[in-house]
Amino acid sequence: MTSRQANGRKLERALAERVSVFAGNEISGVGEVEVGLGSPISSDLLSYLGDHISAGETHYTSPRHGILELRRMIADQLAGIGAPFYEPVKSVAITAGVGEALLATLLGLDLGEGDVVATARREGKYQLLFRTMGLSFAHPPDDEDTKGLCKAVYRELAGDESANEELFRLSKEQNLPDIFNIGDTIGSIPVTDLPLVSSELTILMGSLDSLPGLDSFRVGFVAGPEIFLKRIMIWKQAFSICTAAPSQRAALFLLD
Repeated sequence: MTSRQANGRKLERALAERVSVFAGNEISGVGEVEVGLGSPISSDLLSYLGDHISAGETHYTSPRHGILELRRMIADQLAGIGAPFYEPVKSVAITAGVGEALLATLLGLDLGEGDVVATARREGKYQLLFRTMGLSFAHPPDDEDTKGLCKAVYRELAGDESANEELFRLSKEQNLPDIFNIGDTIGSIPVTDLPLVSSELTILMGSLDSLPGLDSFRVGFVAGPEIFLKRIMIWKQAFSICTAAPSQRAALFLLD
């Protein structure tokens, strides 16, 4: 056994033991390791991560948008469910979950105190984030004066269908950026027809939490026109510089 292989085995064991201690379980050394309320992490994934960590992939990636191979996979997956093909080098970035993707996008679009965002629901997972930022939100259908104040549209794949249709029209008619959260669709439920306004206006985001074992790693993505991504990445870098390399490697392993 080479020194690198020995270090890889040690790292695999250390990762498994750390996960096991966190979960309050005893380590068996084989099979699956339970991670609290998250999905089980397979021993194959732990071994794969151990190899890459022992090779020095412990934190940052270069470029900071994320591992290019992973971004290519996401671009292909998005195109496969009806989205435009976003060029992976400059138009796709890996984030620490969909929450970071949304916050960086809102700030990248220069949205802040007093600005109005049109949403499908008055209450939802991210309404607290909107309020914390001082954003107001218009719930369609609203009066024409309110619609005229909107600076962006936020839609969710699992949102109310009629409300999403109204938001679609609003974005198209007023040429507003369309922030479209597809959740954890990639890797789970196939979608063949995403209702997108245009590739020039649409910013797609989501998580990879539906991949078995990845919910413990918090991996998300944001994809959109390069002109938007440049501004989004300024804030993404301020939050976390780049998404941790082991998390990205885990996503790559499970998407492959």
